[in-house]
Amino acid sequence: VIDPVDGTANFAAGMPLFGCMAAAVVRGEVAMSVIHDPLGDDSAIAVRGGGAFTLAADGRETALRVAEAVPVAEMNGCASWRYLAQPLRARVHQGLESVAAVMSYRCAAAEYRLVAGGHCQFVLFGRLYPWDHAPGWLLHREAGGYSRRFDGSEYDVTDIGGGLICAPDAASWRGLHAAFVA
Repeated sequence: VIDPVDGTANFAAGMPLFGCMAAAVVRGEVAMSVIHDPLGDDSAIAVRGGGAFTLAADGRETALRVAEAVPVAEMNGCASWRYLAQPLRARVHQGLESVAAVMSYRCAAAEYRLVAGGHCQFVLFGRLYPWDHAPGWLLHREAGGYSRRFDGSEYDVTDIGGGLICAPDAASWRGLHAAFVA
């Protein structure tokens, strides 16, 4: 599964927030992924069961690890609610007041790299096209994170509905789910 330019609107506008994403899906499961930052000239890579790391152009590897869990009121992260239908969209908007800070870079590649690298505690997405989420979901998981769809089920690369919340751990996911969805 390949997304050659994730963050297309940013790229077209000359904003330096875009990336190239790819994932290998074997028998319906994401087995390996890469999110490349062409401007930073490095790649975030994950192998199922093998962890996640950033590979710099000079060959240097840096392990990726999600942020430590903190109370929901202290969390910061990225939320994409654009494709959510009402009344869920309004519920998510209301829940934004429950966290410390929310941003949206309009680029799943950048947002997944942030959460997998421990630079924020969560990401929330409404629509789950595999080219946008299979690479980042595995990266986050292999960096130690916990994610579930809005109904509590596991991410499924073959299902574009159901929304997704990625968090540091199960307790954080439950807190975010209560704030945004429940």
